[in-house]
Amino acid sequence: MHNTYGDGTVIRGNIYEVIITETSKSKRCWFPLCDTVLKGIEKYEEDVWTEIDISYGAFEYDNQKFVFGPGAIGNEGYIASITLTGELNSSIFLLFKPYS
Repeated sequence: MHNTYGDGTVIRGNIYEVIITETSKSKRCWFPLCDTVLKGIEKYEEDVWTEIDISYGAFEYDNQKFVFGPGAIGNEGYIASITLTGELNSSIFLLFKPYS
């Protein structure tokens, strides 16, 4: 999972699920792993980009616009905050692992 910002900085993180055995309820947690920059990720893989569509919707809040939708493969998704003129504030890209 990545959380990216308009200046090229990236926070790499991990999402995991904890199941409370006594209640069979689950809790999802996010944990930051490291800070990096986009150029650092591209150093190891030039093709890190995934096509996305703003297909699920958009809404405005607090003088910014939030857009979201799926990635190209089907088990991905993103949420992005952009200015009202279309510049990126921050975004989060998620890769979901199906449970077996």
